[in-house]
This record gives sequence, C-alpha cells and structure tokens, in this order.
Amino acid sequence: MNLIDGPNRTNKLNKQVIYSFLIKGVSIIINFILVPLVLEILDGRKYGLWVTIQSVLFWIHFFDIGVGKGLQINLGKALANEKLHQAKVIVSTAYIIIGFISILLLAILFLVYQHINWFKLFNAMDMKNVDLNLLMVIVFSTFIIILTFKLTQAVYRAIQLPSYEKAIPVLGNVMVLLIVFLFKDDLKGELIVVSAIYTISPLFIFILFSIYLFIKYPFLRPNVRLFDKKTVPSILNLGVSFFIIQIAVLVLFQSTNFIINYLYGQEEVARFDTARKLFATMYMLFSLFMTPHMSPFTYAFQKKDFVWIRKSVRKLFIFWMIIVLYGSFLLIFSDKIFNLWIGDKLSIPFNYSFYLFIFFSILTFGGIFNSFINGIGYIKLQMYSNVVSIFLFLILVYIFKYILELEAYSIILAIIFSNFYHLIIAPIQYYKIISGKAKGIWIK
Repeated sequence: MNLIDGPNRTNKLNKQVIYSFLIKGVSIIINFILVPLVLEILDGRKYGLWVTIQSVLFWIHFFDIGVGKGLQINLGKALANEKLHQAKVIVSTAYIIIGFISILLLAILFLVYQHINWFKLFNAMDMKNVDLNLLMVIVFSTFIIILTFKLTQAVYRAIQLPSYEKAIPVLGNVMVLLIVFLFKDDLKGELIVVSAIYTISPLFIFILFSIYLFIKYPFLRPNVRLFDKKTVPSILNLGVSFFIIQIAVLVLFQSTNFIINYLYGQEEVARFDTARKLFATMYMLFSLFMTPHMSPFTYAFQKKDFVWIRKSVRKLFIFWMIIVLYGSFLLIFSDKIFNLWIGDKLSIPFNYSFYLFIFFSILTFGGIFNSFINGIGYIKLQMYSNVVSIFLFLILVYIFKYILELEAYSIILAIIFSNFYHLIIAPIQYYKIISGKAKGIWIK
C-alpha cells in the first residue's frame, strides 16, 4: 500500500494545498479575533506577560530533539518503498522515545518549578497578585503532554496529509475562541484561567486526531512490542541535526518576545507581537504552499525525478512573488489595518511593520529551497549556519541595545542580519544539489 506515490503525486499535492489554504484562512480569522478579545479580557501588561509565556512554552516543542522530523522522513521513505512493517516499527519506536522524554521533562518540572523566581524571570515583579507557580505548572505540564501527541502531525505529513496537521491547532484555537467568547465576562483579568483554556483546548484536539489517525491507518498504530533499538539511530541521527536547527530557530525567532520583554518591557512585547501577527500571515500563507512539498520532495529525490523537483521549485518561486506583493499591501496600509483591528488599545510604530516585512520576505524566500533541502535530509550546512547565526544575533542585540542605544525595533534588525542562511546559502545549496555539482558539506 503506497500512500505517497507518483502518478497522482501532483494531484494529491494540489488538493492538500487547497485544503491547507482554507484551513489557514480560518486560522488567520480566528487569531485576529482572539487578539482584541483577549486584550479586552486582560489588560495590556497581563496580555504582554501571557504572550511572553507563550513564547517560552513554544520552546518545549523543541525538546523532542528532532524526533518528529526524523519520524517524518524515515516514515516517508518506508512508505515510498511499501515497507509497511518497517513503517509501523518506525512509528512505534518514535512514540516510545518521545514518551520517555515527556516523562523526564515532567519529572524535572515538578522538581524545580517552586525554586524558580518566575516574577523575576518574566520581569513581572509588579504582578505579585498572580500565582505564577500555579500558572506555570498548568501550562508547562499540559504542553509537555502535548509533546507526545504532536508526533501525530509528523505522521500526517509523512502520508502527505498536511492539511490534517494544520487543522489540529486551528480547531484548538476555535475551541479557545468559543470558550473565551462565551465566558468573557467571567474571565476579566483571570490570567491563569485564560492560560489554562489556551493550553488544554489543543491537547483535547490532539487526542481526537490521534485516535482518528490510528483507527483509519491501523498499520501505522504504535505498539510497545515493536520498539526497535536498531531503528533509534536512524530517527535520532537525522533528528538531532534538526534539533540543533530548531534550537537556533528558537533563539533567533521565538526568543524575541522574551528578549524584548527583558530589555524593553511588556508593552513593547505587546506592540511587537501584534505587528508580528499581522506580517506573519506572509509566512502562514506561504507555508500552506511550501509545507505540502516536503514529503513529495523526499519521494521524488529517491526516484531521481529532478524534472518534477525543478517544476515544483519554480511554482514555489512564483508563489513567493505573490506573497511579497501581499506583504507590500500590508505594509502600505498597516496603520489603517491596526486601527481597524485593535483600535486605540495599542500604538504600533511603522518601523516595526517595515522591518517585519523585510524579515518575512527573506524567510519565505529561503523557504522555497529549504523545503527541498529538509525533505531530502541534507541539513548539516543548515545546522552549522544556524549555530553561527545564534552568536551573530546575540552580538548584534548587545551592540544595538547597549552601544548604539536603539529602540526595540533593533531586535528585528538583529534577526534580519543574522538570517544569512535563507537569503544566501539555501538557494546555493539547492542549485548545487539539483545540478549534480554538490560535494562535501553541501550533500550531508
């Protein structure tokens, strides 16, 4: 039973792209409704604190040490070669690995959470009326449990059903919106309750999608008895490289709210994050077209179907140009969009909008080539480049803040200047590989 084969590969890919667009359209609408609604329930400082906590929570997803990516690529290869028993072994082994990691993280959480000064960590010394210990236990333990169920998304990607993967967080947000809207009067200022709603809702959806997946595809259902020590290296070797890349992404992109909060305060976090949400729609839309290509690239590269690969990359480039035009529209009318969206609750400086537009244009450009590179697993160069980017980013943050004394927008500048991989190295690596000229680090 080959779930990802070729004659219908393009048709299946096109359908998934359309489904993904529809799902993401709902996601964007839900997120845009949630921001002013939650701002109304929580004041600006509590909202800024919650946004910062969300950024830290996102870090937990990186503690799968790349098991999800290792599972996706190895499972895709097994299914391409119709090795169904091996596929089940791969899934079973990956779930047991991530289950062990989750148990370990929960144990660490309950050992250390009372010894951490959360108020100092989040620069929230004036919010002593909030029980941050309780809040952290609720949200961190829930996200750690979600870590195991997130492997469901990797399986959906491997069988070329990325629209199902994307539906999970969207339905979680729909659930959050419904609960927050129905009980908004009772939730005024209740940061802990709002946080619990945000974290428990997606867990419920993950469980439902996991049950559906393994009922429909029983040959992929994990079995403890099928755990295979010999399969662990094939998952982890690739996974660890992805993990290092993810850590770099964490520092470069997801630590921004934390750094701005620490250096400039919660209100600047709220301004930056609101502007980021608007321009992040560039990446959201592009990822709908880009993400479904990863598993087909895995299959096509194994079959040496370079004609299909080149054709797909050209389509991605055309779509990228459309995304840049869309981003230009957002930039030109950003002031009016913010006014319609959040009114006078926050003032968003134009330089936030301008630099975020530049950043997401570069990020999506690199994504054209990165989807192919990740799909075939030649990620060593990406890993080394991102490690260098971390140090460059931190150096630039220090220079911009303490030497040049720039404002909070300088954090975005630091990210832009550090992101040389997407702008320069990724396209060069793609052309070297596809032309058969890649050697050494370019094909590792």
